[in-house]
Amino acid sequence: MKRFNLALFRMRQGLTQGQMANKLSISVSHYVGIENGFADPSYKTLCKFKDAFKDQAIDIFEIFKKEQKEAAKVE
Repeated sequence: MKRFNLALFRMRQGLTQGQMANKLSISVSHYVGIENGFADPSYKTLCKFKDAFKDQAIDIFEIFKKEQKEAAKVE
């Protein structure tokens, strides 16, 4: 499940996925996995994120939550 809040936050910062990964000192593939919901950020990565954007009031849990798509209705 994609993390739309994280992707939106990154885009609002004017960063590509590669630039965000560099800012967090993690690999691009790991960042993409986190943003796409295939991987969860470690505590260390969450701390890096918080430090990198400490000048902004952010809710780290809101940004990193996985978005649930509405289940298809069965008729």
